[in-house]
Amino acid sequence: MQKQDKIIKMFNEIAPTYDKANRILSFGVDVSWRKFACKRVLKLYQKDNLNIVDVACGTGDMIEIWQESAKKLNKNIAHIKGIDPSEGMLNIAKQKFPNIEFIEAGAQELPLQSESVDIVSISYGIRNVVERKK
Repeated sequence: MQKQDKIIKMFNEIAPTYDKANRILSFGVDVSWRKFACKRVLKLYQKDNLNIVDVACGTGDMIEIWQESAKKLNKNIAHIKGIDPSEGMLNIAKQKFPNIEFIEAGAQELPLQSESVDIVSISYGIRNVVERKK
């Protein structure tokens, strides 16, 4: 089994407890960092009716914060979707956010048209992308 496959398998296995463990192990810093990042990007980006994609979205935490931050800044998100290679993580995300589009895919093979999105985010998941240069 290749390294990337092992990582995906691990996330499939820990998906049911991931959110709770992440909050405990990061002392909640993961949430404050996400809020800071989303707020900063939205303030810099002048366009409204944004199309946002969160890569390595996991259980959807960043998507939730994109939505909350946009609302606070009176920005409209026309479409937001999450992409992740872990079926287990996506199953949790779909339960939490049934109205959001989630796609099972890796960061190296994003199923997106060129220039089809305004903002692409990837937070802590970047550490799990084996071939980052792709």
